[in-house]
Amino acid sequence: MSSSITFSLILISITSALILLVVLRSFNDNLYALDLDQFSGPSVSLIGKTEGGARGDGAGSCRMAWMNPVYISLSHSSLKSRLKGKYKAYLYREGGLDPEQPRGSPVLFIPGNAGSFRQTRSFAAATAKLYHHEKNSATAGTRSVPLHTAPEHPGLDFFALDFNEDLSAFHGETLLEQAEYANEIIAHILNLYTNSRPINHSGSIPVPTSVLIVAHSMGGIVARKMIRMPNYVNGSINTIISISTPHTLPPTTLDRGIETVYNDINQFWRKSYFERSPLPNVLKDLLLVSISGSTSDTTVSPDSSSLLTLAPAPYGLTFYSTAMPEVWTPIDHRAVLWCDQLRMVVAKALLAITDARIPSQVKSLEERASILRSYLSSGHGLRLGSEINQRIPNFAFDPISHTLHSPLARIKLDSGELNRPEAFVHILPLKEDNSEVVLAFDAFTLLTNLPLATHLDVLACNGTFKIDRLGSCKLLTTQYSTTLPSSHFHLQPSSVPGPNDEADPHDVFNFINIPRSALSNSDFVVLLTSTSHPSLKDPTFLISEFRTENTNQRIDASLWTLSLWGINLPNLSRSSRPSLVSDLYLPGMDSSVLAFKVKVNYPSKCEAEATFAPLMRQQTPILNESKLHPNIHSAILYTHLSTVYSPIPRSLNDKSQSGIKLTFWNDPYACEGGLDDENIKLSIRIDWYESARKIILKYRTALVAMPLGVVSIAFALQIHYFRKSGIFPSLGFALSTLTERYLLKALAVVVGVQFLQSAILNASLGVGQHHSTDNFLASSPTWISGLLLGDRHPSFAVLDCVFVVVGLGWTSLAYVVIHLICVILSKLWPTLIGVSDTAKAKKQSTLHSLSTSGSRRKFSINTMALGGLILFTTFMAPYQFAFLIVLLLHLFQTLRILAVNDKTENRNLISIESSNQFHYYFSILFIMIWLLPGNIMILMVWIKNLFTGWYKPFSSDKNVEYVIGYLFWFWMITNQNRRMFSHFEKRSFLNLIMIMLLGTGLFSILYGIRYTFRIFDMFNIVFMFIALLHYNSSSYKSHSG
Repeated sequence: MSSSITFSLILISITSALILLVVLRSFNDNLYALDLDQFSGPSVSLIGKTEGGARGDGAGSCRMAWMNPVYISLSHSSLKSRLKGKYKAYLYREGGLDPEQPRGSPVLFIPGNAGSFRQTRSFAAATAKLYHHEKNSATAGTRSVPLHTAPEHPGLDFFALDFNEDLSAFHGETLLEQAEYANEIIAHILNLYTNSRPINHSGSIPVPTSVLIVAHSMGGIVARKMIRMPNYVNGSINTIISISTPHTLPPTTLDRGIETVYNDINQFWRKSYFERSPLPNVLKDLLLVSISGSTSDTTVSPDSSSLLTLAPAPYGLTFYSTAMPEVWTPIDHRAVLWCDQLRMVVAKALLAITDARIPSQVKSLEERASILRSYLSSGHGLRLGSEINQRIPNFAFDPISHTLHSPLARIKLDSGELNRPEAFVHILPLKEDNSEVVLAFDAFTLLTNLPLATHLDVLACNGTFKIDRLGSCKLLTTQYSTTLPSSHFHLQPSSVPGPNDEADPHDVFNFINIPRSALSNSDFVVLLTSTSHPSLKDPTFLISEFRTENTNQRIDASLWTLSLWGINLPNLSRSSRPSLVSDLYLPGMDSSVLAFKVKVNYPSKCEAEATFAPLMRQQTPILNESKLHPNIHSAILYTHLSTVYSPIPRSLNDKSQSGIKLTFWNDPYACEGGLDDENIKLSIRIDWYESARKIILKYRTALVAMPLGVVSIAFALQIHYFRKSGIFPSLGFALSTLTERYLLKALAVVVGVQFLQSAILNASLGVGQHHSTDNFLASSPTWISGLLLGDRHPSFAVLDCVFVVVGLGWTSLAYVVIHLICVILSKLWPTLIGVSDTAKAKKQSTLHSLSTSGSRRKFSINTMALGGLILFTTFMAPYQFAFLIVLLLHLFQTLRILAVNDKTENRNLISIESSNQFHYYFSILFIMIWLLPGNIMILMVWIKNLFTGWYKPFSSDKNVEYVIGYLFWFWMITNQNRRMFSHFEKRSFLNLIMIMLLGTGLFSILYGIRYTFRIFDMFNIVFMFIALLHYNSSSYKSHSG
């Protein structure tokens, strides 16, 4: 009984180890590495193919950023702050460009977890260089770039906070301190401009009343918490641009302080925007922007960066780097701060939304939202700046300079037809001759590599071209356009840009999609190409067509069906005639937990004769999230749409909004044909590696919660056998018994709970679409939404069971490893644990031979030591320090008992009580080791503060009651000479402890992933009751009486 481990438990352990290897491999796949060595803009490789993993493939790769940083420390002499001895602030100056005195619009950079104030240099340098380049070009009259700033714009001043690289992701009080200090620094920064603005600008530009926030990672949470702090200066924050910030859920749930901060800010946001109440003043003009690096971010789950359930547009905007024009690549958690493409796009947007002529320093909320969309979503602002042409170009009618096509004609123009010395018009009628009815079509689509507005305009006109010409036309060039990465079969390698080099402009495609509704009152469409220019890249092309519904397909397969069987599509288009654009809707692919792999096969004619290589975009419509794949052959499909542990948007009832939409661009002239072997074929299968990575990234706390649930139930089984037989079995035996007798029952309970949760969550979602922001979210009580994986899909019951089984396997592996380590340590250091020779071991092996003459003296010493530890924890250290001390002392106690038993020559002298004692102590040690991760994080924060010279204790972690159970238990067993409690007395008390352990185990499995920090509190209560059991045992009374 003491060491029995069954075959089934061994099999589960081996399977769990293999799953762990798969997960580790998914994080170290070479195909997932960023494509840094190519530097080919929106390309992927020298052959142009998009293949391999999910993180490195796609339409881009990051270029290195260069800067010349100078940091000026801000004086704290006039700052009244209790934290000025711990934190600092700096003003960034770009060497050779920025003057020492601040004079522009203030921007404050807030670093994230373990982040540095120096991380501001990338964005600050980009804005400085861009600003001075534009001003110099405008002054010299040689503007070669679109202006992103007004002529009177004074530029931006970047300030940065130095938080000593605090570990803010693991400690709520650290977040609160950072928010408090950031508010004080903002007030200090605004005071700086009372002197600098009048001196530099003769009072023509007002003194700023607010600061624009740029925050990385947990810095975004700090920024949101700032407006909830008592020292917040009203109106001092109106724009927060967060980068890789986990807004909806904390990255770990090991600290109650982090949970408190998240609950406060998220409830405030949701109640303010989605409930029937007046919008608070602090949010009326506040724009919150979230930028995510998508799947390359393995530090923060990209799903939690979405603002979908926190703030509606225009108050909350979410952008993914894979969808950003001229970025088009996933970026990891650190690289988002130096990726050259991203920083340039953000720098242009920052300059465009600021306006120093206004005291708030930014444009109106609606203008800011519109500008950010144009820069970070459509790409219009990047190419055209503030000069988007809204005027119809002058055009002198010439019979030779136009072509009249047949109604709804598909046309293809090459370089010879586009690079004309004069402007040219292509006329596309929407009606038959002598007809007043617009012909049937869904949308007008156009793909080209011509620059829009400057070399190509699209107009919708009324009347007839010969009579009305362009007099009754409206311009639609940019309103319905999207910038896409170019897609080529073969690419030339690009040189790596150096610190003084300008990156070459991206070679992009422009796609225009005008819906029928926008053309319903028009008679014809005009394509107006301007005169040829040397800047046009050769070869140029233009393909346009009028789409029909046959270019759209929808496959209503459930997530379960997609996961098991996948999809095989023999023909991408429902018609025999290929289309320029084809859409495939997969509404069932609506979970961010799983990833799929798509493979596309094209006819050989497509690759041999096409003007451009096939291009694919995967998109989640409800999130405006997308990723582009040039020269698509295979790619990973995923979505960041997540309703895990959060309210569910009712718009998910609209199947056109949920799931994934795939859009394919092909050259229809090269791919047309009707035979089966000439069709574009597509297959989709689940990607196990990427799915494993996403699951662990999202549910990483399951690595702690599930084993704690398993060992808690196993400990209850040990006490059950001890109560019945007087023999305390090993933890290995308890795990084997749990596997053989109770595992299937436990899995049945988990499946039933998942089905119940899914039914309630889907019922709360209701039917029909939302019609206002008041019923946009479907909320459920936390006791439902916080269960298991927090997902509404009933098919996730399978994944729940996998977590439980794998948790059991990992617990068993950990048991073997920790037991082996204890055996080795007990043999290596016998003198350290108090065993010096065999005779002493024999003497200590029989508990009745232990002397009790000094028990009262020992009782006093132990009480004084415990009191000292409590005082030190109360006034100096966090309570996690006391837990660590108890764990280490108990480790030595366990090793001592093991060494005593091991040193006994006659194995018969090892009494049942000695064996019981070791198994009992080892189980307690095993539990405490699994409880250690959350406590270690807080201790790291405390130790780091000590090294930086900050000795003030945490006010939130001085509560000794959080560890009083562990302390009382250790005090009791120490005063009992490490004896076991009796198994035949207080059986009702034993039953109560068993019930508490079973409840703790059940909570850990059902709620532990979401509320991991509460497991520590529950075990604290359990340890208190075990200590009371020791106190009431007859063995204790005999020793203390």
